[in-house]
Amino acid sequence: MRLIPAAARALALAVALAACGDTRSGTRLTIETGLHPPGTCPAAETMTISIERRGDAAVFVDAKGPIPASIVWPIGFAAWLIEDETILYAPDGDQVINESDTVVTIGGAAGGPGEPFRVCAVGERSY
Repeated sequence: MRLIPAAARALALAVALAACGDTRSGTRLTIETGLHPPGTCPAAETMTISIERRGDAAVFVDAKGPIPASIVWPIGFAAWLIEDETILYAPDGDQVINESDTVVTIGGAAGGPGEPFRVCAVGERSY
């Protein structure tokens, strides 16, 4: 059996870990993500939203009015500022919405009055 030198093992580990990270060129923006309580999905309600940037956060605005919506995305969703545009990506890397889009319809449910809207679907796609 041939042993791999420590430096080669360290390099292999560094390459593997780098492949696990998001390699987008831009600035990561904050959004709220989390696990949904049992019974939240399948999506029972819908909401139509747009996206904009405020400071270092991506903010989602209900299409019914200019008020920011409290939204919790499934774990793995990420927002980025790339070339002056705020973009939301799904865990598989697909673009969900950007500032150039007018709106997108999301499905999910709110836990009750004052609770955030927990996203289960975007358009026809469930997460």
